[in-house]
Amino acid sequence: MRALKPGYRCLAGLFFIFLISACTTPKQSIGLRESSPDIPVFAELTSTPFYPQREYQCGPAALATVINFSETVITPDLLIPQVFIPKLKGTLQMEMLAASRRLNRMAIEQDGKLESILKEVANGTPVLVMQNLGLKSYPFWHYAVVVGYDLDKQEIILRSGEIKRLVRSFSVFERTWQRSKFWSVVIVPPGVLPVTASAEKYSTAAIAFELSSTLKLSLLVYQKGIQRWPDNFLLQMGFGNISYALQNYAAAETAFTTAATIKPLKAEAWNNLAYALVKQGKKKMSLNAVNKAIKIDPENEKFRNSLDEIKNM
Repeated sequence: MRALKPGYRCLAGLFFIFLISACTTPKQSIGLRESSPDIPVFAELTSTPFYPQREYQCGPAALATVINFSETVITPDLLIPQVFIPKLKGTLQMEMLAASRRLNRMAIEQDGKLESILKEVANGTPVLVMQNLGLKSYPFWHYAVVVGYDLDKQEIILRSGEIKRLVRSFSVFERTWQRSKFWSVVIVPPGVLPVTASAEKYSTAAIAFELSSTLKLSLLVYQKGIQRWPDNFLLQMGFGNISYALQNYAAAETAFTTAATIKPLKAEAWNNLAYALVKQGKKKMSLNAVNKAIKIDPENEKFRNSLDEIKNM
């Protein structure tokens, strides 16, 4: 993930907005003007909280906005020590994602499409975005939250800086957003699956979430994922590993079997399946599974150790 360089910071106000005007309409805005997505013409999440930023602290303010929308009470002041870096006078994207996970929220990065932002808002979910309100050579980085849009007027509505309801044209927003390489993220409770999430983005977020959350919440995340993408190897492996850790060996067996079916040459799936089987007293099937792992990757000492361990179980 691209990090901010020293000196990159949030604007205390929006007085640099004059820097973003240009003559040409950006590509995505043209596409939305020529062909509207299949969503309501207008949507605005008026119940989205608003926290005016102080100085350069747009990161904590924007993050508190999306976190509190999902009914977790947190203030920007509590987030400042977690995400704000005084030396940079700003917040790194990676810190925003990590802080979300510490609060038991899934942080799922989007695909860089303006249409995806609008679809999430239409579905009732605000979207955290990063913008450069300055120039490429003189950047002023800023976090904001998209809370609405108007397709007829080609406008987007944001909680931004010190302004509760900032309205900008699609084209102006797209130019500032493009300079952050179209960075946007949906932050939701575990068990909620954003309408625009892809299997790749969701599985990446699930693996990161697992590292800082509880087994039960992680299980919910993986369970939701395999319901939508049953053929996703990483999600099946994740669900299997969490099920095994929770001693639900039958569920782990099902998940690892599915994973091994999806990618039969992945030795890890056969190895993990072997443990789920032996825990249920299915030793012969377990030995067959671990031997498949060894056959696939004969140089890996880990699988031979698994064989020795299973023989003694």
